[in-house]
Amino acid sequence: MSNTTIRETAKTNRIPLWRIADVMGISEATLTRKLRHEMSEAESQQMLKLIHGIKEVKPGGSTGANQEAHPDGR
Repeated sequence: MSNTTIRETAKTNRIPLWRIADVMGISEATLTRKLRHEMSEAESQQMLKLIHGIKEVKPGGSTGANQEAHPDGR
């Protein structure tokens, strides 16, 4: 899976990269640098899971999906 797929999935779901980075506990700049080079299949799948987890969280509140989506359980 390409990093382009990750970017397109985030864009399609209207999730900015800064929000993904925030859930991951890294800066947007760090996430952008990670996306410059192809990630492993496992990393790509984890990133897509994060995107879909963020999508399930309603604005202004939390359904708990955000905690499940974070790799460290935050």
